[in-house]
Amino acid sequence: MSAYTSIKPFVLKTLTQHLSEIQAAYGIQTLTLFGSVARGDDMPDSDIDLLYTFASAYDTFDNYLALAEYLETILGRKVDLISPEYLKPRIRTRIEKDAITCGEGSVSA
Repeated sequence: MSAYTSIKPFVLKTLTQHLSEIQAAYGIQTLTLFGSVARGDDMPDSDIDLLYTFASAYDTFDNYLALAEYLETILGRKVDLISPEYLKPRIRTRIEKDAITCGEGSVSA
């Protein structure tokens, strides 16, 4: 039985490869990996934690659901999407310690 290896490199590579498509289709301005995958201490049953910000025209519940489904398809794992606006300051500080921003930029609506 071989030891488990973190999916961090795969996740970062996949998000980078699909970033322009994600930005265009879902209006993503930022996508930030955090949690166990970002730290590289994830386990086979770990989900993938991502902070996101949408361009205002894309900030709908249907778009949120579509983005989550798309990310789970390309990453092959459950994805937890969290908007930074819902983070309490204490939690935000912990998240920022291991956060890796996958992309920033403006998306036209």
